[in-house]
Parts: sequence; structure tokens; C-alpha cells
Amino acid sequence: MSKYEKENSANNMASSQRTPRDLKKMIIHSKEEIDEVQHALDKLRALSQDNQTENALLRSRIDEQAHLICILKQRADEMVLRCQALEKLNTELENMSEDVQCELKTERHRATQLENRFMDLAANHQQIIKFKDEYKTQNAELKEENERLRNENENHFCEVLQQKEKRIVELTGEVKRMTELMKITKLRNLLF
Repeated sequence: MSKYEKENSANNMASSQRTPRDLKKMIIHSKEEIDEVQHALDKLRALSQDNQTENALLRSRIDEQAHLICILKQRADEMVLRCQALEKLNTELENMSEDVQCELKTERHRATQLENRFMDLAANHQQIIKFKDEYKTQNAELKEENERLRNENENHFCEVLQQKEKRIVELTGEVKRMTELMKITKLRNLLF
């Protein structure tokens, strides 16, 4: 309860006893109360202006924050899209990697097969070279043996031929003698 209300309630009780002095006091009190009310209104107005300034500042801050939130949301959306694109690219790269690993495995298997075949061919080639060398050695030995046998043959046949030619010459001579002897014998037989 304000001073004025207290005094009014006290004055109402003693309203029958009001004097001009009391009225003067009441007017002074009411002026004081009006001044107090005016002062309180001024404070409220000042507070209201401060609040408006503060509200404007807060609204400005809220607008800034909303703008920043929009920017961050846009960046987040862009980041999500970028992440999705990177995930898609990563999946494609993983698939390509699996395909390449499969191809690499196939190529390694092929390379191993080719290496084994090459080793077989190299071993066969070595065997062929060994066989060829053996063939050359045997061929050389057979040529030498053939030459030796030819020489022996020639020597042997030469001797045999010479002996046969000699025998032919002897037999031819004997045939001639015999032929002459036969002629002579026939002549003798004819003559006798």
C-alpha cells in the first residue's frame, strides 16, 4: 500500500475532521505520488526503449543466426551430396578393384601356366639338343666306322679282286691252252 492510500484510509476515518491544512498535506502528498508515478512511467518507458533496442539487437542476432544456420544447412546438404557421390565413387572403385584383382589372379594363373609350359619347352629343348648332340656323335662314329669298313672292304675286295683277276687270267690262259690242245688233239685225231 502506498503512502497516499495509507493516508487516504486514515483521512477517511477522520474525514469529518478535515482542515485546510490537511487538504494542503493531501495535495502535496498527491503531487508527490503523481511525481512517483511519473518517475515510474519514465522508467518503464526507458526500459521499454531499452527492451526495444535489446529486442532489435536480439532479432538482428536471431536473423544472423538463422542466416548462419541456413548457410550451415546448405553446406551440410552439399557435404551430404558430396559424401554420397564419394561413396558411389568408392563403391565403383571397389567393384573395379575386385574386377582388377580377378583379372590379376587370372593373369597370374596364365603367367604360371606359361612359365610351366616354357619350362617344359626348355626341358624338351635341352633333351632335343642332347639328342641332337648324341645323334651327331653317333653319326660321326658311324661315318668313321663306315669309312673304316669301306677301307677294309676296298682293301679286302681289292685283294679278292686281284686274286680273282689273277685266277681269271690264269683260267683264261689255261682255257686257251686247253683250246689249243684240243685243236691239236682234234687235228691229230683227224690225221690219224
